[in-house]
Amino acid sequence: MTDITAPKAQRSSLFVEKSGMKRRNAAEKRFRLYGLFSIILTLGILAFTLWTIFSEGTSAFRQASLTMNVTLDPERLDPQGNRNRDDMAKVTTIGYTNLLNDALIAY
Repeated sequence: MTDITAPKAQRSSLFVEKSGMKRRNAAEKRFRLYGLFSIILTLGILAFTLWTIFSEGTSAFRQASLTMNVTLDPERLDPQGNRNRDDMAKVTTIGYTNLLNDALIAY
């Protein structure tokens, strides 16, 4: 057996800065600042978007109302004239639409 002697590696200390470490540390700081800037920018855009949605969306919660007298004409709602409750219950909103339109025009 032969012993091969490897060249001894230079021992370095963690407390002593090597020549390339300044550049590497500066690049790391820039990278962290870019990440922080991108997160802050994203949160700002999100806040602006939410503000726009909620400020322009509040109009959806407003409600208008109109009060007017509507005469439910039995001749128009029950053309057969039998006054059967089941037949009159079958009248759809289309039957009431004409009455409401006439009342709105008269109003």
